[in-house]
Amino acid sequence: MSSGPGELIGRGRSADVFLCAPDRVLRRYHDGHDAASEADAMRYLLDRGYPVPEVYDVSGPDIVMARLDGSTMLHTLGRQPWRIKELASLLAALQRRLNLIAPHASMPTRFGEREGVLHLDFHPDNVMLTSGGPMVIDFASVSAGPCGADVAQSWIIMATSTIPGSPIGRLTGAVGRRQLIRAYLRASDVDGARKWMARVSEARKLDVHTTDVERERIDRLAARETVVG
Repeated sequence: MSSGPGELIGRGRSADVFLCAPDRVLRRYHDGHDAASEADAMRYLLDRGYPVPEVYDVSGPDIVMARLDGSTMLHTLGRQPWRIKELASLLAALQRRLNLIAPHASMPTRFGEREGVLHLDFHPDNVMLTSGGPMVIDFASVSAGPCGADVAQSWIIMATSTIPGSPIGRLTGAVGRRQLIRAYLRASDVDGARKWMARVSEARKLDVHTTDVERERIDRLAARETVVG
């Protein structure tokens, strides 16, 4: 799988996605890290009925998995903003369902507790709305840990990540983002997230993909929302 991956159909901060067959895609990580643990986690979750793409093969930084139809939740929100409350509730429900799964022994522990499975990159761009129902993607950071930490991470990502596009597009996106976050938090364990906000914020700031502007936003959010004890 190291050469000739196929047509490039997606590019993110950490990986590219190629169409390698009509019904399959190849996800290749930029940093070349071994994706075997991510593939194992996806298979483990699929076996427990969680909606993730089927994994066919993995080799080094490459994972071959089922191609999904439809569009991301983020793209759908951009086209159908009147669905914000509905899709925010769906986002929270999918995350809660994931967090309730007992973690596999091989999953690394984050934040000191092995309460459930954490995605740690759970946001609307990592949920695909397909003809067969919603599917969750991108399990590069999957871990075992406290459920509140996963909610805190999603809150931080949605509240502080830079919105691309024109000034008008960014303004529109900022308004929609505030509405999305409010609806998501109403359907989530906010108190549990606040208990982990400080630790998750510090970890997020250390991510190599986090920009200086985003770090400043994270500091402001953490100062406002952290609950001690």
